[in-house]
Amino acid sequence: MLIWPQGVYFRSSTASKDNFILAYPVSVRETTGAGDTFVGAYAVAVARSKARTSSGFKLWDAAKFANAAAAITVQREGAMSAIPTADEVQLFIKRQDLYYALSLASATDMVGTAHSPEGDELAMVGAL
Repeated sequence: MLIWPQGVYFRSSTASKDNFILAYPVSVRETTGAGDTFVGAYAVAVARSKARTSSGFKLWDAAKFANAAAAITVQREGAMSAIPTADEVQLFIKRQDLYYALSLASATDMVGTAHSPEGDELAMVGAL
């Protein structure tokens, strides 16, 4: 797993495809604690997922949860005081997913294909 300002890249040990979750577009106030928050949130997501299901956890879901937690953290000042609760992260994800789904649906309705600011063609992903 690699964490970049642009997002999170990872590959599952059981799947041969690469995965990339874009960073959430947020206003950065301070980056202190963002990496620690990501790692802690990832661990929480894995532990909660394993406790809920016998089939284990989904790497995508854990990485998405951790990515969102770090996005919240960088919008706040401080280190420990900036770390969000699990409920805050879930609400943030729901709001962002709705925003992306509506934005992509609107963009594809108007022009047929959505494009990133760099001109790359975008496709809706099942996780949205």
